[in-house]
Amino acid sequence: MHQSRLLRNIASLGVLHAANAGVVLITVPYLTRALGVEGWGQIVFVQMIVNYLIWFANWSFHLSATKKISSNRNDLKQIQAIYSTTLYSQWVLTLVAIIILILLVVSIPSFRTQATLYLLGVGLLISNALQPFWFLNGMEMVREAALIQLATKVLALPAIVLLIHGPSDAYIFFLSNTLSGVATGLGCLYWIKLKYKVRFNSVSSIQVISELKDGLGLFVSTVWANLYSSVIPMALGLFSGPTQLGYYNLADRVRGAAIQLSHPVTHAMFPHMCHLFDNNPTDAWKLLRKSAVIIISISVIISLMIYILAGPIILALAGADFGSSVQLLKVLVVTVPIMTASEFLMYQLLIPSGQNELQNKSRLYTLLISVALVYPAVHFGGSVGAAWLNLGAETFIVLIIILGIQCKPPQFNSKQG
Repeated sequence: MHQSRLLRNIASLGVLHAANAGVVLITVPYLTRALGVEGWGQIVFVQMIVNYLIWFANWSFHLSATKKISSNRNDLKQIQAIYSTTLYSQWVLTLVAIIILILLVVSIPSFRTQATLYLLGVGLLISNALQPFWFLNGMEMVREAALIQLATKVLALPAIVLLIHGPSDAYIFFLSNTLSGVATGLGCLYWIKLKYKVRFNSVSSIQVISELKDGLGLFVSTVWANLYSSVIPMALGLFSGPTQLGYYNLADRVRGAAIQLSHPVTHAMFPHMCHLFDNNPTDAWKLLRKSAVIIISISVIISLMIYILAGPIILALAGADFGSSVQLLKVLVVTVPIMTASEFLMYQLLIPSGQNELQNKSRLYTLLISVALVYPAVHFGGSVGAAWLNLGAETFIVLIIILGIQCKPPQFNSKQG
């Protein structure tokens, strides 16, 4: 039963990710042309700041809560307790994140000049808290979660295409995404209540503290990961300006789209692997070996194709003004199989099997190296230096994981978090 559901989820996610790629192919070319390189770079920078706060508000619920829900999926009482505590905890963190964002706008002059864009980020934080994808993923309803995410982008698309005509219209991008996110989020909560009969229980402050403590280790790991993946573009925006950031971000988005081609498999497998490692480790290792060969082989082929077609891809997406992104894409696309392997090992092996310490160390060491080298890389090499540093960092993290993996992982009780 679980295997057939896994295959259905993978197939459905494949279709949904293809549709999501179609939305991106409409949105990105339009925005890069309407806003120009500098205007596009400004949106990217504001979005990075808001994403930092979203990462904080999400804690590690997409991992810790997903694993708990997956292990207790047949116990309605436990599911209801996990759902209530996690959702309440996420809202507490969201309110803290909103306060932090307002303080940043008030206290930093460069933020005040873009105050409208940053304050609209409050809406993005709220819409994020309304979408408990960790619950759907834990119930192996990953295709439904992907459908909601796709619907959010589709609902925002008309306003983006019809109302954004220049840099002064950038606020519409954040406003439309906020409104669509709130609408789909409220619909998601209502659907969960109807389908799973889950009610929101009262939650004490002690329960919130306990929930945050349970996910602290995984949260620290996600902090290191998010920081090392964003420290390079952040440095570009600060030291080289929005234009260089715009070139880099476009290439990075193409690279990200290539990596997402493996997400239908990895996202569908994550809750399934959590369940298997907790109940049948032998089957977990068998599935792990088979899927690893297929996923990484496909990512190598995709990487080669994008490298060969880098010029036409950039031209089609953003036009001749973004020609500098071609060289960046040729460097970054080399990381596609490397990052695919890294994500696969972390989300299909390390977290499900309880090897969280190795995950934390690998990400922390990579962050420290990135921070130490990012200024000279950006100062002397600009966006090209940033791309090469990214390649080195991604290679380093995979080497650490491979050298540190335990072939016979420690057993754990995921019901205890």
